Amino acid sequence: MTVTIVRKEALLDQLAQIFRVEGADRTQLFRRVVAQAVRRASYILAPCAQSRLLGAVAGSLRGIGPSDEEVEHVVADVIEHLIVFGDLLEMRSADSDVWESSYILRPAPPAFIMRPDGGAFIVGVAGDDISPLSSDLEPRLYHNGLLQVLRPAPDEDLRLILSDLGLAELKESVWLRIPPAQDPASYLKTWQDQLASQSLASSIDGLSVIDPGRPRHFYKGRWTMDLRGLNGTFVARRPQTYGAPIWCLVQLGGGRLLKFLDFTSKGDRVRPSDIAWRVQLALDAVGGAPQQFALDQGAADAVLSFFAPLPSWVERRLATSGTMLGKVVGALFSFKFQTSDIAEQTKFLREHVWLEERTLRGGMT
Repeated sequence: MTVTIVRKEALLDQLAQIFRVEGADRTQLFRRVVAQAVRRASYILAPCAQSRLLGAVAGSLRGIGPSDEEVEHVVADVIEHLIVFGDLLEMRSADSDVWESSYILRPAPPAFIMRPDGGAFIVGVAGDDISPLSSDLEPRLYHNGLLQVLRPAPDEDLRLILSDLGLAELKESVWLRIPPAQDPASYLKTWQDQLASQSLASSIDGLSVIDPGRPRHFYKGRWTMDLRGLNGTFVARRPQTYGAPIWCLVQLGGGRLLKFLDFTSKGDRVRPSDIAWRVQLALDAVGGAPQQFALDQGAADAVLSFFAPLPSWVERRLATSGTMLGKVVGALFSFKFQTSDIAEQTKFLREHVWLEERTLRGGMT
């Protein structure tokens, strides 16, 4: 028997060829391979908890990434983005089901969203196939981050072609699911009123909250389990026996838990994390220290950088006309736009999530 040693770089190239993805660098290529692996695994395992999908894909790709820990981190981030863009559907599990989480994942059926330029976003999972597209369309598919985009050809009816292939059309407004613009105080009051109506609560072991007094530009550093001296309303997460901690809103007095309210929406149409991040944006804005974006603007292109998570509908909105970039120093994530588009984007950010511009010295790059 002959044993051949294959370098992990060569193995990654083989997987990329099998999954029919490309990348400008090894990091980007690995993320796209992971995305295809997640789509495939979701079709096999669904319905399943996110943790099960994460473990299955990370386990199969160990040894290919920089480290096993890094592979798990990348897989978790990719799964989150595929939920954001609609390749995976996150749903509450039925009461009769037994899962390790209250939410389960299912693959979305192949669908498309038409773009103003005549192209289309392609979302969903193609079952046993790598792609839902025909062989003549696949070469025109490219990636904006992990979002798949199909370039249009001159004088073709791409809507008709994709419909004939069996892909469902999603209207852009349905896919984006952008809520109405609202001032932060009114939005916050809606949730504070609901919190006020809750009964007094006992303490919760393992409760962690976002401390608004900590620096806005270091999201992870704002989280604390030390409640001493905290008073008022806070975005929090409380642990549960199985699954990820639950997003909630809490009222603290003298460092003690007084009340809590789990974030949910009618019909589960809005993810609890999206509600939590928007409430935190409102808390910061009403508190006089709104969260910020950085603008690094050139003659033709401009980069918007962000320092904390934003609701998924904001990321979808940015991806419709911007290009998601790799890691920009000091930022959690960034998008590049044409300079002519910046005024519209910043207006949206100010009106919907109440961000203010951060003054840069020497640019982000």
